[in-house]
Amino acid sequence: MEESVHPVVRIGDLTLMEDHFFQVPLDGEAVISLQPTGLSLVFRLDKAGEGKEVEVTTNIEDDTQLVVSFKNTQKLSSIGFGTTRPLRMGTLQGRPLFYSFRLERIGDDMAHANVALYTQEVNEGSRDV
Repeated sequence: MEESVHPVVRIGDLTLMEDHFFQVPLDGEAVISLQPTGLSLVFRLDKAGEGKEVEVTTNIEDDTQLVVSFKNTQKLSSIGFGTTRPLRMGTLQGRPLFYSFRLERIGDDMAHANVALYTQEVNEGSRDV
């Protein structure tokens, strides 16, 4: 029986755990659930808002859910925006857990989202990003 090959992507001292690409309405929500841990990352988009740019806030709604909220998404462009480096979101099985995202508008009411989750090995040489 042949073993399947699973590529490992490392970025500095982070290891890519999951990478998701999906569409979400500009007035919608997408949930990434990390099974079987019960942890989840929620992306909440809302067209309502004022100003010239999309506003981004994060909130931990309980010990298992990080919510990233985007307001004023009608201002989202097709060029999009995202994180410039992975952001710490918590701990998974004793290891620091990070996420990064990119959000781009497609059409009148949809956005493409790319979300990556990373873990960090815990040893004396590790550092938080």
